[in-house]
Amino acid sequence: MTYAVLEGVALAIADGADALHSTGLIPDDITLIGGGAKSPYWRQMVADVLGRPVSFRTGGEVGPALGAARLAQLGVETDKALRDICPVPPMVELHKPNLAQHEHFKQRQVKFRKLYNALVPLFKPRISKIITLVSN
Repeated sequence: MTYAVLEGVALAIADGADALHSTGLIPDDITLIGGGAKSPYWRQMVADVLGRPVSFRTGGEVGPALGAARLAQLGVETDKALRDICPVPPMVELHKPNLAQHEHFKQRQVKFRKLYNALVPLFKPRISKIITLVSN
């Protein structure tokens, strides 16, 4: 079960990356933060799924809150440079993708998308209800 969760999250990240890439934007660096990022096993899985290197940097435990504060600061202090407000934290570890594993996960991605699309109708009424509650 744990493996399925790790793989599902990694494949969902890949879907998000594919959506970003479809706009023509390709990030120079992918950094993972948060609780799951503490696992070298999962970080490597994400690199393998994406087929791109994944960085693990210091400061991830405060990343989301600090990131929100920095976004607010960027909105208020428009005269400051992005690199001054958002310095890149030091690298702890870089995970390079295993290309054989990447090919394996590309096949798994196809199945993941089919399953995801098959399940959407089961959750769509609930999602619509949540959106209605939030927008009112």
